[in-house]
Amino acid sequence: MSPRILLLWLLLHSLALPAACPEFLPTEPTRLTLKHQQQTVQAELSWAAASSEPAELQVLGAADQQLLASIALNHPAFSGSFVAQPLAEDADLDGLADHLWLVNQQGLIWRAALSGNQLGTPVLLADLSGLGLQFRYSVSLLRTRLPARLAPAVWQNLEQHLLLLLGRDPLSDQDVLLLLRYSVNPALQAFVQGAQLTDRTELSEAEQQLTLSAADWRNLLATAGWQMRLNGRLTALPRVVAGVIYAPLIRPAADSCQPELAEHQLLAVQLHTAGQIYQSRQLSIPYLADGRLQLQQQVDLSVSLIWANTELQLTILPVLRRISGDCHYCSEPLQLDARAFIRRLATFKDEQGAF
Repeated sequence: MSPRILLLWLLLHSLALPAACPEFLPTEPTRLTLKHQQQTVQAELSWAAASSEPAELQVLGAADQQLLASIALNHPAFSGSFVAQPLAEDADLDGLADHLWLVNQQGLIWRAALSGNQLGTPVLLADLSGLGLQFRYSVSLLRTRLPARLAPAVWQNLEQHLLLLLGRDPLSDQDVLLLLRYSVNPALQAFVQGAQLTDRTELSEAEQQLTLSAADWRNLLATAGWQMRLNGRLTALPRVVAGVIYAPLIRPAADSCQPELAEHQLLAVQLHTAGQIYQSRQLSIPYLADGRLQLQQQVDLSVSLIWANTELQLTILPVLRRISGDCHYCSEPLQLDARAFIRRLATFKDEQGAF
């Protein structure tokens, strides 16, 4: 074997080593509330067998997993293969899902109205295929509203949809966290391409010292969104708590896929900008088999972040912080109200027959 061929063989096999590691990230079904046979039901969405043509979603009862309906993605506007779970939207805030957001493995994103077991004409919202990532997981669709003094002037509507996705770089076998911004008003939703996302993998020195100017903050929020390349793979889907994204991260050893030999970290970043909330955006945590993040309320009504499995519970952040509306980079300890939480059940936009 010539030296050149040997070098190429070694390079290909060194790139293939991380890809041989097992998948650390479990899948989770999409849970939603909808109308089925004139009744309000709690349901889950899951993909039918991969061999089905066209791609088909199954609507299952959340309690008994009974098949309630199936939704075929047979509209010609859809393309590519789908693995990531759809995300449900309640556009009119009546407590029922009325739209689905779907992303295919190549990074094309659609929004389609949901009625019964039928999808309306899908609207293409983004094409992230130019990033070269594989999209196998969707994280969450959040509806948020910033104070007017903090939002950029280009926003025509302060209320925003934040679409949080997870991509996988097939070359490095590492994960990429992405956030896309859309106006809640469909008429103001702009088409997004991957090149428009701001790279937030590295922070400037000013941001690390929490001295980012208000103008720079607004410039960040005026973009279509951000992406952050992680130095490893997530072991659980990120959770958003009070404007902060949390997720456990694993960095497998170069010559081993055994998780107990890997480095484990906690990712903690600001939702709107992927900026810094704590001393670092990635904190070291110990290895726990099947570890999960949990919240725990303290006596003083503060909240701790717990890293736990069935045998052990470890406090990794004694006091969680939340983003604050006081300024563009402000945060404060997350404090729960002593009173019971108020949960929105429904919003009635048109009431008739009441006098």
